[in-house]
Amino acid sequence: MKLLYSDKSLGRCDALKAVLESNGIPCWLKNEYMPFNTAGVGVFGLDPVFPEIWIVDDDDFEEARKIVTETIETMPGEG
Repeated sequence: MKLLYSDKSLGRCDALKAVLESNGIPCWLKNEYMPFNTAGVGVFGLDPVFPEIWIVDDDDFEEARKIVTETIETMPGEG
């Protein structure tokens, strides 16, 4: 299992997870229930804690990275 992507936006991570899964890449969303108004600061120390997308099968990592990169380029907002 490898960390693929992290972002302060749960919506962005959720959308990317859906895109990966629709392309047959199993993944897991971590930290989705963190208190985003503080991004984990003060709750778990000084480092912010953001939602993360983890790829279940390491063999899917490069393809997942390509899909996420291409998808982010087409998403509105920061990119």
